Amino acid sequence: PRIYTWAIFWLLIRWTLAYQAYQDSIPNGKKVPNPCRANQFWNGVGHQSPLGGGVNNAFGKDFLAAGKVWTVALCQKDSDGDGKTNGAELGDSACVWTVGAAPAMTTGITHPGVCEPIGSAICAGKNKWVECGVRTKLNCTVFYEPETTNLAVRLPETDVPAKESSYVCMKYELPQNGVYHMVAVEPIIGTQNVVNQMFLYGCSDMQNANIVVNNPYVCPLTPAVQCTELLAMWTVGAPGRCFPALAGFKIGTSGYRYVTLQVHWSNPELVTTLKDNSGMRLYYTPVLRQHDAGVLVTGQRDLQIPPGELDFNVVGSCTSACSTEILTGSIWLTSSTIRMHRIGIYQQVAHNRNGSLLRYLNGEAFSYINYTSRVYPQPIEMKPGDELKTSCFYRSDKRHKTTQYAEGTYHELCENHLIYYPKSNVRSLSCLQWGTLSSCELKQDIVRNCPYKTFFKANAAADILQTVDLIKQNCAADGTCRKECKGAVRTARTHPCLQGDIGRKIRKDSLKLTDSKEKYRAMLFYAELNSCSTPLVK
Repeated sequence: PRIYTWAIFWLLIRWTLAYQAYQDSIPNGKKVPNPCRANQFWNGVGHQSPLGGGVNNAFGKDFLAAGKVWTVALCQKDSDGDGKTNGAELGDSACVWTVGAAPAMTTGITHPGVCEPIGSAICAGKNKWVECGVRTKLNCTVFYEPETTNLAVRLPETDVPAKESSYVCMKYELPQNGVYHMVAVEPIIGTQNVVNQMFLYGCSDMQNANIVVNNPYVCPLTPAVQCTELLAMWTVGAPGRCFPALAGFKIGTSGYRYVTLQVHWSNPELVTTLKDNSGMRLYYTPVLRQHDAGVLVTGQRDLQIPPGELDFNVVGSCTSACSTEILTGSIWLTSSTIRMHRIGIYQQVAHNRNGSLLRYLNGEAFSYINYTSRVYPQPIEMKPGDELKTSCFYRSDKRHKTTQYAEGTYHELCENHLIYYPKSNVRSLSCLQWGTLSSCELKQDIVRNCPYKTFFKANAAADILQTVDLIKQNCAADGTCRKECKGAVRTARTHPCLQGDIGRKIRKDSLKLTDSKEKYRAMLFYAELNSCSTPLVK
């Protein structure tokens, strides 16, 4: 029920706020490293979850027993049993620290609730609750079918750029001796501390492309125009994925012949000596399933998350009108995976039909360092006309600038990836929104009475050319505010292409124009349009 879901959400928020207060109650409480992830902190120091909340670890239990204050007895105790006192681990070996004071040491801090080194003899049996990297070993029933085989799609040993966030891609040729269904994937982790995410894209039309396989290259957010169909993804903590028993991703002679592996690296310390050879292991079989599987992306692509927020909400929908357009029949949803980044804290996808809530497809607290996915016990039917409303929540109180949509680690996403079948019943790879504009609308030539794709072309519609010329004749591009410009701007802004979200979309897209003449027209037009920075007099 909705009330229960929101109660859980606000409880999680309270936990998050609580651990911040407790961080100030112990020395270096905000600098305790995550033993599983270099360059990241374990914010909920007294909890088994790095985010805080839930079950306490050994240090958390001792902290509670001490009345939630830093005492000499708590300082001298070795909560995690690794041979070091809590004070030594937190930079207060002499046990003299008081709240508000600077700790004696601020470097070399270790976790007082996790026995380290993890995996050492002294820590044997003491870290059973700690999940580093892959949570559990993947165990799919298809592994035991004699026809199943596998191949490794992974990078060769590759230099990791000394950049905070970077993407590397590599094209790979799949078996061409038959038709197969890919039925499972699992990660192959090379250098654990730098690999944040991996994506496997199917390449739909590579026959005439200049294909260079097995050669890593720095790539943009989407690896290639021919390789945009997301088949599998991995995030930190994921064991991999067994695909539904009735469906698989078709590969081979009549399926995907090539895939592109994309690896997202995070190197915030700008280390110059790192290398990585991560990738994915693909399991496939000639015993074809009943259906081909697909991935549908829903969510919101227009993100402007202000700094200083505790629970900023963004909503994006696969609208009823759009699902009617892209679905040729019912599809069955088998799993849901959240895609958000560092300040994402919660996501909920409501499945609505005829204006009424059917169910929530998910409703989980989110952590960037832990995999957040839900596999449905029984496939869920989605009909043409159904709405999927994705609500994403963010905590930006540590940010000082607005966070925008992009794939970089310190940008944000609001997406949910749904595996479904049959693929043949869906005409599009995504059903989402940019602001209030649906992805279906944006595929049309005219959106809300605006031919937005041709706004800056030389052969644009006559009314657009007249509007652009009106601004050109009355406004200056050098920042001078002419008196006659204000009236011209009033008139120009009545044009559909300069109103609402479609007006914002045209302006944002103008920054990515590749034609030099169109880009010049756009830059000149907006300089003239905004030459009078003072409010227009009515």
